[in-house]
Amino acid sequence: MRTGWLLLAGALGGLAACTPEPFYAYDISLLNRTHASPALALYRAAPLQACAAIAAGDLGSLATAAFAVESCVAVAPGGRLPLGSIVVGDSPPADAGGGGPACQAVVVRAAGLADTVLTWQTVDISISSAHAFRAEATLYLEEAGDRFYMAGSLYVDAAPAAFPLPASGCAGLP
Repeated sequence: MRTGWLLLAGALGGLAACTPEPFYAYDISLLNRTHASPALALYRAAPLQACAAIAAGDLGSLATAAFAVESCVAVAPGGRLPLGSIVVGDSPPADAGGGGPACQAVVVRAAGLADTVLTWQTVDISISSAHAFRAEATLYLEEAGDRFYMAGSLYVDAAPAAFPLPASGCAGLP
């Protein structure tokens, strides 16, 4: 009989170990999967006010957002460029966003890449803890011939920037 209780306790302990955490915090980054070291200009929007609209896919408010060049950097093949962070899950703590903006918008500019706007919610409870994957926090810069491209992920939306940006001031970039 004692063996039965030990088996039951072990099974319940295993079940508890498989229960997802209530939230996960991930660093969002861009991984260069090309054979080149492209110069990238990273523009970040000033605090955004229309996060609900942006989350719904309406990027129209970004046309009036103030984007400033945050950095000019060459990313070596296999190198990463940190972009920000996200907290996902069922019940993140009230201070999970760190008191910062509710969403982020970043534009990546490179020769051979259409200006690409990346948007994400700083805290996203629409993604359950059971579906939270660290790999979704990585975006990939890929190459096709002499052109570059990147796509979004479960956490980050990517779209062509449909608004003008100021000159980057980065060597070799507009």
